[in-house]
Amino acid sequence: MARTASRIVNEMLQLKAGENCLILTDAERPPSISHTLATVAAATGAEVMVITIQSRDPGNEPPLPVAAAMAETDVLIIQTSFSMSHTNAMRQAMAKGVVRVANCAHWIEDTAIRGGATADLKRVTELTDRVTEYFKNAKIARVTTKEGTDLTIMLSGRTPLSMSNTVIKKGKRVGLPGGEMAISPVEGGTEGKIATAYSTDPTGPIKEPFYMTIEKGRVVEVKGGKEAGQIRKLLEKDENANNIAEFAIGTNYACRLSGIMREDKKVLGTIHLGIGDSKSLGGTVEAATHFDVVILGSTVEVDGEKLVVDGELLEAVLPNV
Repeated sequence: MARTASRIVNEMLQLKAGENCLILTDAERPPSISHTLATVAAATGAEVMVITIQSRDPGNEPPLPVAAAMAETDVLIIQTSFSMSHTNAMRQAMAKGVVRVANCAHWIEDTAIRGGATADLKRVTELTDRVTEYFKNAKIARVTTKEGTDLTIMLSGRTPLSMSNTVIKKGKRVGLPGGEMAISPVEGGTEGKIATAYSTDPTGPIKEPFYMTIEKGRVVEVKGGKEAGQIRKLLEKDENANNIAEFAIGTNYACRLSGIMREDKKVLGTIHLGIGDSKSLGGTVEAATHFDVVILGSTVEVDGEKLVVDGELLEAVLPNV
């Protein structure tokens, strides 16, 4: 874990003596990770603080004193059970243009030792940038699977984000392990159905039937077993909780399907939909939640051109992968 912590603190965040570093965790995360990060960060000569809060549902705001601390630090490392990226607290901290954020939400000890966290940073950045190029000026994407998933996603006017894991600059954030192209669909512009999914943030890996219907950019029906019931409850949080907020493709060749969402959604060639808040991704919808649904084995077409076939990025798109 010390090797990974050093990559985050020294290579990505480039923490320096005299800077303030806040590590935000919760009672359900392994304390060994926050302790290792704090030890490595303190060795730089920075002022290091670790704050532990109660675990929250995806997208829920942190306590007000914590939000204030997030806005006043130079470096912020998120090690909570769910991402803080889609909160007003994070947006307010980012708006100051000073904080550098590494998001390690969902991490367990294994995530810090193996898989995507060990990938070559430059290689992941190259893969991510290449995929992102396909979505610049894109108008429409279509996603299908052999199981019956069929989605049409309108993208006109939206800017894709290359979320890799190189140096994190002031006013920027990255989810770790890095490696995804993400874009916020046009509001009301997603139609279709999901016939099966691999995992979601709230449920982890899905073991029972799972069907989702989307109309005019909103989830209108979720059917299936236990996991479907959990998602239905989350969609009741507010009137915007069912908004289709994000479409993304994983671009980290070292990530594994581990049951940990932070790594699952970065696996090379997987896709995921973000549901709920979209303001942190270039959309206009604010919601009390944001969670992801990972889908395997997808075929993705961008303006009629195939980019992914049955979960595999085409060699013509990414040679030498």
